[in-house]
Amino acid sequence: MFSIDEEGRLAALREYAIMDTPPEAAFDRIVALAADLFDAPIAAMTLIDSDRQWMKSIVGLDGNETPREHAFCRYTILGDEVLVVPDAEQDDRFRDNPLVLEDPNIRFYAGAPLRLRSGHRLGALCVIDRTPRAPLSEVEKRRLQTLANVVVNEMDLRLMAERYAMATRRAEAATEAKSEFLANMTHELRTPLTSVIGFNALLAASPDLPEREKGMALKAKTASEKLLTIVNDVLDLAKLEAGAAEVGGEPIDVGPVVRSAVELFTERAAEKGLALHLHVADVLPRAAVDPARLRQVLVNLIGNAVKFTAKGEIAVSASVSGGEIQLAVRDTGVGIPEQNLGRVFERFEQGGAAISREFGGTGLGLAISERLARQMGGEITVESKVGHGSTFTVILPAA
Repeated sequence: MFSIDEEGRLAALREYAIMDTPPEAAFDRIVALAADLFDAPIAAMTLIDSDRQWMKSIVGLDGNETPREHAFCRYTILGDEVLVVPDAEQDDRFRDNPLVLEDPNIRFYAGAPLRLRSGHRLGALCVIDRTPRAPLSEVEKRRLQTLANVVVNEMDLRLMAERYAMATRRAEAATEAKSEFLANMTHELRTPLTSVIGFNALLAASPDLPEREKGMALKAKTASEKLLTIVNDVLDLAKLEAGAAEVGGEPIDVGPVVRSAVELFTERAAEKGLALHLHVADVLPRAAVDPARLRQVLVNLIGNAVKFTAKGEIAVSASVSGGEIQLAVRDTGVGIPEQNLGRVFERFEQGGAAISREFGGTGLGLAISERLARQMGGEITVESKVGHGSTFTVILPAA
């Protein structure tokens, strides 16, 4: 005789993946408490499979499995009430049961169903004696059912923990696959682009090539360089978001890094008629950062300042405040609308659609810089006013 929707019940039992698993302290404690509370020599947490009864936890008996047809608990799962058998020898359902006629010579049985929120009953929490007993009182039934409910709660927690662990394993596998994909893409995209840039540079420098063709080679070289920049930005951001980017953290003097980043833009700033100032404090603490990645962040910020400033000046400074190193890049450029300040570090954002249309670019530089700063234990802040310029500050903890 089976419970309603036996197929669904068995599917639920499989979902919990608890059959034939090693003992677990959480369940053992509840079963031991049931034995103690009801002064029973035998207590068990049972699960009813299609053809057997398996005990996840048991007190007072050896072995952990019986045929389903012999299990008292197979009757318990047919309803939601606590099943009580005061004397199995006087009960037509059990008097010929081998578990009554032979060891362990069951006489008294009380079992509360392990009922899921779905309504499926997977097994029972039961207490057993070898001598007949009086029926349980209503209070005792409620106590036994409460313990059974605690068992179900533990099963739910166990299932959620397993699902979380599985999701974590899948995420780790996905991240590993993404990292491998990115590594391959880095090679597959950058290598041919680098070759195209190199070949066009050679063509443009060839004395035998007509001027018109040299101009075309230079345009192709410039376009390839822009495409390579985009590819580098996309791959860098993807690696950062996948946790696959390598960011070191040895204590270094940040002053030389700041100076080298500024030097890259001296000529470009002069071509635009911009004053480029640098001030590095005489005494700066060391910072545990990756010098190459810090330089990348500063190059992004200074490059943006030059790009978005038509006239005036750009000031780069390195100072210390409150035990933190502050690397600031201030410009007198177009500025960022207040409503867009909260989004400047998002992917493909450039401070607004109008700015994006006017100046172009991928909109990934600030997103990459912000994530790199965070990976190095710091952050980037921004202050800006339309028409008056912007100040981006990299804040790093001192080593």
